[in-house]
Amino acid sequence: MGAELLTIPAGADDHEVTGCYTFDKDVHLYSYFPHMHLRGKHMTMTAIFPNGEKKTLLKVPRYDFNWQHTYLLKEPIAIPSGTRILVTAHFNNSKRNAFNPDPTATVR
Repeated sequence: MGAELLTIPAGADDHEVTGCYTFDKDVHLYSYFPHMHLRGKHMTMTAIFPNGEKKTLLKVPRYDFNWQHTYLLKEPIAIPSGTRILVTAHFNNSKRNAFNPDPTATVR
């Protein structure tokens, strides 16, 4: 989803990174695993269906690296072919992030 192009500037306190994937066949989603490391701030996963309808699949408003886990769904979600999954993540690479090992470093 574009992580190979990820760059978080030194000192950025709310840097947005997006990635998306379009399914080329029908699938079912069973779980989510938001993963952002120590500079993660918040993340949203949204399905954009072929008819234009949008559905928020997951919203993590206060990401904590020490509390990341897999979210197992009670019922699988049917995702038809042509659906896009958009992931929007924000990172805090500033000195205000107590978990940041080096706010002066650009992260790639």
